[in-house]
Amino acid sequence: LFAADAALHGLDLEALAGGGGVGSLETRFAVREGEAIPVLLAVSALHDPDGQVNGYILTAKPILERKRAEEALRESEARNRALLNAIPDLMLRIGGDGTFRGYKPGKERGILADPSQFVGRRVYEVLPADIAHQTLDHVKRALATSSTQVFEYQLPVHGSMRDFESRIVVSGEDEVLAIVRDITEGKRLQRELIQTRAA
Repeated sequence: LFAADAALHGLDLEALAGGGGVGSLETRFAVREGEAIPVLLAVSALHDPDGQVNGYILTAKPILERKRAEEALRESEARNRALLNAIPDLMLRIGGDGTFRGYKPGKERGILADPSQFVGRRVYEVLPADIAHQTLDHVKRALATSSTQVFEYQLPVHGSMRDFESRIVVSGEDEVLAIVRDITEGKRLQRELIQTRAA
């Protein structure tokens, strides 16, 4: 394909090929009236004996299926984000070695410290030793069995003891997602019910 011919189709091959090398571009080609498909254009420059560009090799590869897969992935990620954002609990990404890798804050403030302060640190650096041991033990169980692990613990928050539930699920390669919920009110009602029945 010669540059003059390419110009007739609105293609600047010199710019696309990087001034004489190789380049690529995603665009759309009409296949019939009112219909176009996405394609990947690849351009390689041809040179004469003096090293001057005298033509181009142009290939067009249909990428419709790839584009559909990318769109499906974007939609899936958007749905997952919406679902996660609808959950009011604190969420923590924890590696198999007990390192906090990331978080999504919950609506309840004051659970542990500011989560952003312990990303990159291990559970034993952030939590009391007994709770850190429980957490790491359940992380390992979740990774070994691919089953949801649930445990409860207490932590002092703003001078009073609070009850929490941690639900751990496998979320990736050597990684779990811990969903932490404050269950203090539920525990209080449960104790009152037991006392009422015993009276």
